[in-house]
Amino acid sequence: MERIGIYEWTIVLIGMGTTFVALIGLSWILSGFSFVARLRERRASGSEKSASGDAKESHTAPSVLMTGISPELVAVITAAVAAASGRQSTEFRLARIVPSGFGISGLNTPVWGYANRLAAGRR
Repeated sequence: MERIGIYEWTIVLIGMGTTFVALIGLSWILSGFSFVARLRERRASGSEKSASGDAKESHTAPSVLMTGISPELVAVITAAVAAASGRQSTEFRLARIVPSGFGISGLNTPVWGYANRLAAGRR
């Protein structure tokens, strides 16, 4: 085995240093995106508050009221979404609640996944 000289170590250090600096720069860029997103959220929430005034908004979507789902069920679903997402219930709005159907239409998996469950004897 040959001895590694100063030239080879210089190449290694320059390559590793360049990679390290590029990763730090990428980290800063990604942090900047989250910073900009937070600023845009603050501006949007500030303009919503000024536009709506003190009027109370209903967090129940009209489609939820039309389907005959009880307000208690809407409150439970809202609380579950808030707990799962880590947000407060005033930070989001339920757009639609649709009861799932029976069979393939009620699954959130592809047809082959449904066939696999039937083949295994599970529902």
